Amino acid sequence: MPVFHGASRLALCLLTFVLACGSTEPDPTPGEGEDNDKVAALTLSPNGATLLVGESLTLAAQAVDDTGQVLKNVQVTWSSYLPEYATVANGRVKGVAVGGSVITAKAGSVSATLSVIVMPTDASQPSSDEVLASAREAGLINDEELLAYQVYAAFSDPRLPLQYKARVEPGFDVTVLETLRERFDSLSAPMQEELGMYLLRPDDPGSWLNAPLPDARLSSMKRPSCRPSSAGWYSLSKSTAKVKVWFEFAVTGQREQAQLLDEAIEKDIWPKLMALGLKAPLTDEDYAGCNGGSSQLDLYLVRNMGGYGLTLPEGYDNTQAPTYIQLWDGLDDDSLKAGAAHELMHAIQWASKTKGPQNSYGWIRDATANWAIDQVYGQSLQLEQQYADCFMSTPDLHLENRTKGHCTAPDAGDAERDYGAYLFFQYLSKKHGPSVVVAALDKLTTETSSLTAVDSAVPGKLEKVWPEFAKVLWNQAPIDTKAESFKAWDKLTEKAKFKALKGDLAGAPELKEELGTELNNLANSYHHFTFSDPNTRSLLFHNGWFKNITESKDPVKVLALWNDASGTWHEEDWSEYEYVGLCRDMKSQRAQDLIIITSNAKFAPGGGGSLTAAKTPYLKRSNVGCWKYKGTSKAVLVGAGWSG
Repeated sequence: MPVFHGASRLALCLLTFVLACGSTEPDPTPGEGEDNDKVAALTLSPNGATLLVGESLTLAAQAVDDTGQVLKNVQVTWSSYLPEYATVANGRVKGVAVGGSVITAKAGSVSATLSVIVMPTDASQPSSDEVLASAREAGLINDEELLAYQVYAAFSDPRLPLQYKARVEPGFDVTVLETLRERFDSLSAPMQEELGMYLLRPDDPGSWLNAPLPDARLSSMKRPSCRPSSAGWYSLSKSTAKVKVWFEFAVTGQREQAQLLDEAIEKDIWPKLMALGLKAPLTDEDYAGCNGGSSQLDLYLVRNMGGYGLTLPEGYDNTQAPTYIQLWDGLDDDSLKAGAAHELMHAIQWASKTKGPQNSYGWIRDATANWAIDQVYGQSLQLEQQYADCFMSTPDLHLENRTKGHCTAPDAGDAERDYGAYLFFQYLSKKHGPSVVVAALDKLTTETSSLTAVDSAVPGKLEKVWPEFAKVLWNQAPIDTKAESFKAWDKLTEKAKFKALKGDLAGAPELKEELGTELNNLANSYHHFTFSDPNTRSLLFHNGWFKNITESKDPVKVLALWNDASGTWHEEDWSEYEYVGLCRDMKSQRAQDLIIITSNAKFAPGGGGSLTAAKTPYLKRSNVGCWKYKGTSKAVLVGAGWSG
């Protein structure tokens, strides 16, 4: 990541350069503009922009009359001095090439401008999180600055120093705001003043979307208190609606998105989730004056957010609270609906008083929120599937693992692995009914361990369910042709990651492949051997987990899937056999494929842990014949204590 020194000089030079150049023709924003002649002032938000090439930013132009009243029926025209560097259309600015420009918004005879700096980008360069982490490790910034810059990066805040500008890899939920809420009281007074605007609802006059500079209310060691909604926000939702959807009428397209969400929530999302027996989100009637004017759950369409959305609690109770939702307005229609289902599920989770803090159940909250998308939309909208490989690419990690860096789908961004763990709850729901998932969530009211909650809710406990899930997670031949498969349930084509191994001898008389001795709790391993050489005649599998299973009673299962010469698949439980042989001289045992699935259903209430096989499992292959022997053999058996 290139570091830009002298950022202020760079901005000044770009601004001077573009002011000396000509302008393109204005791009008009649709609207009748009946109030254009009343405009006395025009304010742009945000009040500055630093973009990477290819990156976009949405501006809002709020017009007021000479009394300070916000005007709604205003036509704003937008223009860029140097569109070869940055373009603008309907308030959406896009970086085109390294350089800079000045964006002008005009309504009536009044105009407002802001400067745009466009910086180079390269997919091979570190992400914003990586750049900031490196800066902290090098001592260039402290912990408070790290948090502030992470917030600025997630919301395209112009206060982010140029040298830390890098690509943002969005996850699903913008979790940095959750971190800010948890740490806010311990921050210094100057940092609270800088970041307090992000604790306010988006429609608050002092929020980051409405106030170019920190509000006077934020200059204290107290959490900022709210004020009634800014005049720039509006809702079309009916008073009988379960969710009140808010949008900025100064932002093109948000009104139509709000209408889309109103219909989706009332017709599909709310009734289908409530039909599962889930608890309705808590009302915010106790927050009169800053609750959108009603006790309805409020959802805000938000500009320039690095993620799909976020559900935030009101008040200080970290176990149960009324909430409000933020959704990014840069999503397409299907993503908006899926995002609303996901975030509404988070609001539902906050409605139950959990035994521990809500955020301590992070993996199950994220996983079931993505599961909710499938429950609402089934195969008609499958956004949750873009997170499937986050989980399936790492079957050897614990179920509750929340690390990043495992997702390969472009739209999954830098999401944590647990967003793909929806597959476990989808399996439970399809196999045993959605009531099992609801029961597991209900158990969080009495259990501090999410794993213990799940174990107590699933039929037969995890010891029975986990190996069944491990088999279905394979999701390729022969499992994907069955009725009980992710392919049949949801048309999922993603497959569990496995170790592909050539089973043939390649001229050697004998070969042995060791399969590994350690397996994480609530994790699986997959080994796939393929055979084509008839000289590979005998197979011998040694189950190194045999003593773990038969003596230590560890909840390990060893499942074998293999197909014979006729193509017929066989499914066999090899768990309680120390040795299993296949004779490839026999057509009925001439394995073409052998898949060995090892699953570990053990768990610790706090997560983590692993099991080690008593002996090393292996598959031995040889060219020794094993069928229709001719000749004689002699054997001598000597028992203990025999004299001869």
